[in-house]
Amino acid sequence: MNQLVQDITSGKIKLVIEKEYSFEKVLDALEITETRHARGKLVVKM
Repeated sequence: MNQLVQDITSGKIKLVIEKEYSFEKVLDALEITETRHARGKLVVKM
């Protein structure tokens, strides 16, 4: 786990965030995930 964090921090691994959703829109994010239309990570803000 520590190696993973180091790789992300150093830029060796890049995470792609497709979209951020408010907690109220969590069902929209879930629908995108279930239909496999997400090309990156979906973030739900709480």
